[in-house]
Amino acid sequence: MSNHAAKKATQWLTTIYFSELGFLGLPYFMISVPEGPIKFPRFSFEGWFNRIRRRWSQSSDSPTPLPSAVRIYWSYSIVFFIRGILNTVGFALILSETPNISSEVPYNPRLYDPDRKSMSPTEVLELYGDATVSTAASRAGWWVLLASLIIHFISYTHHKRLLERALLQADTETFGPNPGEIWPRLYTLCHLGLFNFVLDFPSWTVPSTQEGRWLCTFVNVLAGLVIVFTVFVTQPFESAWGCYPSKSSVEDLQYGLCPAFFSNEAAFQPVCDQPGVRCGEGIIRDRAVFRHAVAIAQSLLSVSVAVYILSIQEKVSYYRLAAALAKAVASKPKTE
Repeated sequence: MSNHAAKKATQWLTTIYFSELGFLGLPYFMISVPEGPIKFPRFSFEGWFNRIRRRWSQSSDSPTPLPSAVRIYWSYSIVFFIRGILNTVGFALILSETPNISSEVPYNPRLYDPDRKSMSPTEVLELYGDATVSTAASRAGWWVLLASLIIHFISYTHHKRLLERALLQADTETFGPNPGEIWPRLYTLCHLGLFNFVLDFPSWTVPSTQEGRWLCTFVNVLAGLVIVFTVFVTQPFESAWGCYPSKSSVEDLQYGLCPAFFSNEAAFQPVCDQPGVRCGEGIIRDRAVFRHAVAIAQSLLSVSVAVYILSIQEKVSYYRLAAALAKAVASKPKTE
């Protein structure tokens, strides 16, 4: 029962590790620096085997002694250093081809628009996507980041078990004056992560915030679909009907598609002979439809952000109460 209560009380650590700041190494700064001279500890496989044998021979309810503060400090320092190198190398490889990308429009027979000097955001996004995924260097960078992610997950599992044991044993030497209890400021800061926000991941383990979690997730997914649809539909829409006058109605788009939509300059349509149509003088881009869609997505996100922020204090209170309950259960004498 005490172990189960400690697991629930330390679930806040998942929010920190699963945030973007957590991936970059923020949990390392939760490890207390030992007092006095910090000497590098002696690591040996014999000590690991002895701890495994001792743990195996004990019952599941027996407390396991925590490692020394020096050993924990050096272990996480080494992990932080290794993951820092892996993250730096990984991101450098992934972004190695992006400096060569130019926003100027290259020659393309599909474009019948001599006044067009720069690519649309959708086209630039496609180029960056190819540069960060399709090249050999970028693929190697993703494998390096995957190795860093695996180490990060192992570190999270170990760190959470340490917090559970520290909470039950009240080890103030290793984890500060409130071992295992939530760090409110750090926990709040990690709510800024995109993954935590889109799925409202911090609310998954808090019973009183489930309704808000489902609301935030639904609204965020809906707003995301609107934005993605707008981004990927804007460019084809402009190429197909951008040469029509900006105030044209659906009935006015009866003369065919604009030449910019085709790969052959000779594929002119009757649209070029209609009054007000500008086939060779540049595309008239009327983004009113897309501005309305983006405004709707922003309104939806404002509701989600409000619910998301207002639930933070309730989550912090829940984890504080859960920690107090875990300590009370752990200090309660066992009865036969």
